Amino acid sequence: MCFVELRNQPQLKHTLQTHPDLAQLRTLLHLEEIDAPPLLEEPVPMPVNSVEQKGGSRLRICALGEPAVLIDENPVTRWRMARSMELFFLLLDQSHPLRKEQIIDALWQNYDKQSNRAFHSTLFYLRKAIGEACIVSQGGTYVLDLTAHYASIEYDVELFQKHFARGKECLEQEDEEGAQHAFEAMLALYRGDYIQTSYNDWSSSRRNELRQASLDAHRELALIAWYHEKIATSMKHWQQILASDNTQEEAHYGLMRCYARQGKRSLALRQYQQCEKILQEELGAKPGTTLQQFYQRLKSATSKANKDK
Repeated sequence: MCFVELRNQPQLKHTLQTHPDLAQLRTLLHLEEIDAPPLLEEPVPMPVNSVEQKGGSRLRICALGEPAVLIDENPVTRWRMARSMELFFLLLDQSHPLRKEQIIDALWQNYDKQSNRAFHSTLFYLRKAIGEACIVSQGGTYVLDLTAHYASIEYDVELFQKHFARGKECLEQEDEEGAQHAFEAMLALYRGDYIQTSYNDWSSSRRNELRQASLDAHRELALIAWYHEKIATSMKHWQQILASDNTQEEAHYGLMRCYARQGKRSLALRQYQQCEKILQEELGAKPGTTLQQFYQRLKSATSKANKDK
């Protein structure tokens, strides 16, 4: 009888799995595979070699762009399920405990037996990936407590928001240099949209919020550069805004002013035409009065200059 047939004999399989002197044969027959996670809401015991044994570790979390979680600079790769990582970021995003029903609604959109089983499997593997103590379950709710296990925690979204708040504060105090440093540090963290691999509503709203913050930072830096006659730098930030959202009329206007300051009126006129076309196609709208008036002044100046030649 071959090994495959031996594995499929229930009585023999039970003997192989339980008899202490048959460990080598169990390995040959591949009976040491990880069993499916139990459908329990109580904490699942962790194996001896789990992350739970690594006290005082440093945790670095990257949510801007391709998501990643690193423990002592080693990326966590044993999520076992894609939803395990998404559940981690969902709990991290919330400042209050979530009920199981709320989590299922956020990740699976409907509550049934299948989603209930998926929830428990996802939770099981998340605990194995980041540590049992990091997920606190009480009264049917779940919340992350990363400080229970990790000595140092760095989260790019948290740093991003701190720099943004600092930049706004500096602007209110008319400290342009401080604002510039804060916004530049903020944008250095923005490697891409928030959790690019998640498409659920909970992540989309946060993604839009953080993307808008990045556009606001580019806008402030473009204006600071403009006021200090750093035209190329100002153009770079307006272009970054349009690369993210080409319907931003202020960015088109900013670019037009930069081209005009450089004496490139033809490029400024072309920028207006692009803006007009985009707004019509995307929003069914026309450029605002300020932009139209600026375009007419540039057009008249260009016509006069051509006649004088």
